[in-house]
Amino acid sequence: MRFLLPAILWLFLGCSFATAQVNISGQWKGSITQEKGGYRPTYDFEMFLSQKGSTLKGRSYVFVDNIFAVIELSGEVSGNNISIREFRIVDSKKTKDLEWCIKTYKLTYSKSGNTRQLSGSWTGHTNGTPCIPGKIILTRQISRA
Repeated sequence: MRFLLPAILWLFLGCSFATAQVNISGQWKGSITQEKGGYRPTYDFEMFLSQKGSTLKGRSYVFVDNIFAVIELSGEVSGNNISIREFRIVDSKKTKDLEWCIKTYKLTYSKSGNTRQLSGSWTGHTNGTPCIPGKIILTRQISRA
């Protein structure tokens, strides 16, 4: 009986640590790439994310030359794995022959020193037609006091 309480406490704490997840709220900067055949091979890219529990919401900003798109997004965090889905273009400037992709991202969170990174792949569509997919790498610096 006297070993039961420590065993229950160990089990409870062990489960709590196992389900802990990162908080990725904030501004992330980097680039997305698009495989051969896309409008450009590389685009500048930013995400502004707000996380509550495992739920994400925010906006993505994609820009190259003098064109850009601002797109609302939502997602979910599960440990170091992040799923994000864009759903609405809220502002954009583009050329006549360009349609912006509404993208879905499968990302992994990692850290090294003061740098945090989100990296992975994306797929997307424009008006129901698949876009040429690519990769994404975003970083966020953590300032030290």
